[in-house]
Amino acid sequence: MNNNISRMLVSVLTVLENITLVLCFIFAFSTSYISGCSMEGTIHEDDACLINRLATKNLDTYDIIVFKPYTTKDDTYIKRIIATEGDTIEIKNNIIYVNSQAVDHSAFTKYANNTYADMPRQTVPEDSYFVLGDNRGNSLDSRDPRIGFIHESQIKAKMFINLTQLFGIHKTEALLLIGTLIIISAVLYIILCILNMHKPTQSSPAH
Repeated sequence: MNNNISRMLVSVLTVLENITLVLCFIFAFSTSYISGCSMEGTIHEDDACLINRLATKNLDTYDIIVFKPYTTKDDTYIKRIIATEGDTIEIKNNIIYVNSQAVDHSAFTKYANNTYADMPRQTVPEDSYFVLGDNRGNSLDSRDPRIGFIHESQIKAKMFINLTQLFGIHKTEALLLIGTLIIISAVLYIILCILNMHKPTQSSPAH
């Protein structure tokens, strides 16, 4: 009797664990719809992007992030990380220097307007990032004091996949796709958990 109760408790805990995983997935991944042209060349206006809300720390150079500036209450921005904590960043004669080395960003800026003003050398503070839009000539980003360096506490998500460019789906289709995947995942998890609850447990032979 006690063994049956123990097995039942283990099964219930397994169900709860898997439901928690589903809820974490729902919380972590959602769709974001792009407004504006600051990332033109990489992300276009009205593109649907899958973002990861749990990936907000220990980010790398060239990751694309969603963040909320201190100067706005509701707006969120999407930009690319160019330098991380401790790096020096300088813009001179339309060339970006990170740690005094000229960097080539043509892979993700070749289709954009990239004529922009000089910026004196600065050092990225601790737990912060320097971000730019890929459309450098038409982007409000870390070059502007209204945005400045982005602290990790401001970061809301990291871009995971551009659904529009990868699959050709837009806002409505993306919302339906994510919702369907979440529902299917939740149902499959629950079914598997219920099946495990009723699976007979084999005991080891006595010695």
